Amino acid sequence: MVQVARIYSHEECPGADLTVDAVYEGGQTKDAGSDAISKVLHGSGNQGGFRAAGTGEDKKFVALYTSGKNRDWPGHLELSTGQFVYFGDNKTPGHELHETPRSGNRILRRVFDLLHANPSQRALIPPFFVFKKYPTSASARSVQFKGLAAPGFPGLAATSDLVAVWKTTGGQRFQNYRAVFTVLDVPVVPHAWLHTDRERFQHTGAFERAPATRISRGQTWRKQRRLTAL
Repeated sequence: MVQVARIYSHEECPGADLTVDAVYEGGQTKDAGSDAISKVLHGSGNQGGFRAAGTGEDKKFVALYTSGKNRDWPGHLELSTGQFVYFGDNKTPGHELHETPRSGNRILRRVFDLLHANPSQRALIPPFFVFKKYPTSASARSVQFKGLAAPGFPGLAATSDLVAVWKTTGGQRFQNYRAVFTVLDVPVVPHAWLHTDRERFQHTGAFERAPATRISRGQTWRKQRRLTAL
């Protein structure tokens, strides 16, 4: 018997847990109010691939959205390993690597710098929530939650987890980031952790307090960067 993914209606999204592979439906209007991600993750914004909450250099959390259809910059989750590859937001020529409207590449640079810095600084790394486009009969703006992610991947060298790659379009060359994340062994992210604690995400070691994670035993995340993939 084929299992059908759990579907949350647009009206249910504000109070919903984030469950891996569950679908969160968008609204029926054609404006940004129909966005599903911003209904589940308050403060994340309703457009773009990078949807960061919080002001300043260190964010409270970041939603990463992929359509799964961009052949030039294909975000991809390897289901057997939990490795998630995501590309930055400098996707057209004529701009410096970090000069992007939503500062997505600045976010990537910052979190990977923190990842490879002193262990105490890893507490500043925000949680990343991965979503993929998943149109339904109710809305073209519906999404599927793919998991809670952290930067880096077990066994991957520090020189390989964030790399500036070159691309040529119309005879013009430019750079963009290729970033590697680990989707963590967290089947369900409770609504209470998403919203009751959201004001405390920043500067409090959010990953160490994540529900049901196995990334932290004592101070494993800070000291050893040990991750357990979904």
